Amino acid sequence: MITNKNIEIKLSDNTTLMMDIYRPDSKKKVPSLICFSPYGKDVQALALERKSLRLGQVLFDQTIEVPRIDYFVENGYAVIVPSPRGVSTSEGYFTGMLSMQDQRDCVEIIEWTAKQDFSTENIGMIGTGYAGKIQPLVASHKPKYLKAIMPVEVTYDFYADCYWGGGITDHNFYYAGLVPAINPITEAELNNSEDDLKEMLKKCRELPQVKANSYFYRGLDMYPPRHYTWNIDILLQPKGSSFWSDRSMENKEIDIPMYIVSPYYEHGKTTISAINLYNSKGIKSTKKLMLSHHALNRKSPDDFTLTETLKWYDYHLKGIETGIEDEKAVKVFVMGKEKFRFEDTFPLKRSENVNLYLGKNSSLKENVSLTETSFDVLPHRPPTKVSQNFEDIPALTYTTSSLEKDTEVTGVITISIYASVDINKGNLIAKLWDLNPDGVRTHLSSGYLSTCYRGTKNSGFEYGIANDFDTELEVIENEIYKYEFELSPTSNVFKKGNKIQVEIKTMDKRAIVDNEKTSFAMIHPSSRVDGIQPITEFCCYKVYYGNEYRSCINLPIVYGREGTDI
Repeated sequence: MITNKNIEIKLSDNTTLMMDIYRPDSKKKVPSLICFSPYGKDVQALALERKSLRLGQVLFDQTIEVPRIDYFVENGYAVIVPSPRGVSTSEGYFTGMLSMQDQRDCVEIIEWTAKQDFSTENIGMIGTGYAGKIQPLVASHKPKYLKAIMPVEVTYDFYADCYWGGGITDHNFYYAGLVPAINPITEAELNNSEDDLKEMLKKCRELPQVKANSYFYRGLDMYPPRHYTWNIDILLQPKGSSFWSDRSMENKEIDIPMYIVSPYYEHGKTTISAINLYNSKGIKSTKKLMLSHHALNRKSPDDFTLTETLKWYDYHLKGIETGIEDEKAVKVFVMGKEKFRFEDTFPLKRSENVNLYLGKNSSLKENVSLTETSFDVLPHRPPTKVSQNFEDIPALTYTTSSLEKDTEVTGVITISIYASVDINKGNLIAKLWDLNPDGVRTHLSSGYLSTCYRGTKNSGFEYGIANDFDTELEVIENEIYKYEFELSPTSNVFKKGNKIQVEIKTMDKRAIVDNEKTSFAMIHPSSRVDGIQPITEFCCYKVYYGNEYRSCINLPIVYGREGTDI
C-alpha cells in the first residue's frame, strides 16, 4: 500500500485542505472511495494499527468512521481521507455538522480525485456516522464523478433528529465536542449582526431547560460564542430555517445508486431516517436498504458491511458482476432468529398493524377494555430539585401475559397515549421491552414527545407518525389530550413464554442495570439523558385507558414467513 500523507488540495475559494491518500502499490488506475469525517484524517489512520472497537467495550471510539482503510486498498481502491475546513491542519472555519460548506467542499474533492493520475473517474464514498450521513447530502448536489454511495447511518429530517423543538436530545450534542476544530464558528455568528446575536444568546440562556444543564449553557455566556459552537447553533436556530433544511434529505433528489445501511437503535431517529430515505420519492435510481443488527449486540458496523460494501462498489465502480445486483432490495436482520432475511419492501407488506391496549392492573392486551375510563398517575420530580437514582425515577409499565407462541415484530412502531398534565408543558417517553421469564428485559425501542407538539403533519409516507414541531399547541392544565408519536423501528421475535412490555416515563437516563439489556449503558451518564431533557417543574400526569380513551401501542406483527432467510 502506498500512503501519501498531508497532501494539499486548494479549493475554489483558495482555502487549503489537508488529506491523506491510501492506494494500491500499482501503476494501474483504480476507483476511489472518499471518507469525509469531521474528526479528521489522522484519527481515521489509527484504525490501521488495531482492530475495530465494538459498541459497549471498555474502549470504544466513535470518531473512527472508516475502520478498514487497508481492506479497500487491498481490494483495488484508493481511499481519500481529508480533514474538513477548520479541522486539524486544514484552513478555514469549521461551521458545524453536515454544513452546506462541507457538502460543497466534498463535491470539489470528488472532482479533484477523479482527475488524479492514480484514479479512474469512478468515485464512491465510505464511512459510518457523520461520514455516512454526509453521503446522500453530497449526492444531492449531483457531482459528475460520484457514481454510487453506501452510507452507514443517515439523517432524513435533521430537525426531528436533533429534536430541539420537542426537548433536547443528547446524542447530537456531545459528539461535536470530539471534533478537533481549530477554528470553530457558529452559523449564527456568520449570519447575524453582533447586537442581534448577543440578544439571541441572552434569550437562550434564560430558557429553564438550558439553565438546568451546564452542557447546554456553556458557550452561551461568551462573545463571540466560539466554545461548543455546534451546541450553540442548534440552540439558537429558529424552526423552519435553512439551517435544518440544508442538512436534511427532505425534498432533495439523488440520481445515482445508493445502498443505505443502519443498525437498529433503541433511541433517536437514525433507523427511521434510513427507512424514510429509502422510501423517499427523491431517489431516482437503484436503491437498497440494510437494517443490519441492533446496537445492543455490541457489534461494529464493519462486521456486517465490509464485504457488502466491496460487492456494491465492485459492481458499480468496476463493472464486476458480484451478484448483489440480483438480490432483493431489502436485507433485514431479525433478532431472536439471529439471521438476515431478504425482503421486497420495508415496512413489510405482509405485516399486520396490531394495537395492544393499556389497561387496569398494568395490563397490555389486544382487546380494548369496555369498562369505564380509568387512569394511572405518573408524577414528575425534576432532577434539578430532587436527586434521584435510576431506580427511583417514576414509571408506568404495562405488560402482556406470557406469549403462547413466538411473535415477530418488524417495522415502524407508534404509540397513542391519552393523558393530562397539570402544567402547560411536559414530556412523555415510551419504551418497548422484551421481558423474558427470568425477569431480564431487553430494550428494543423508545420514543419521546413534548406535550405542546402533539399535532401531526403529513410526512409523505404511508407509515408512522410525523409530529409538527413548527406548531406549538396550547396545553390546558388537566385537559385530556391524545399524544401520538413514533418509537424507533425494530425487528425482533418475542419468544414463546416472553412478555411484551411498554414503559411510560417523563424522564430517563442510561445506566447499567443488572436485569436490563441496552446498547449505550453508561456508568456515569452525567447529563446524557435517554431522550428529551427533563422539565424543571414538579407536575403530575394521568394516563387514561378504557373504552373512551384507548391508549395503545401499535406493533407491526409478521404472520407467516414469506421472506427469504440468508
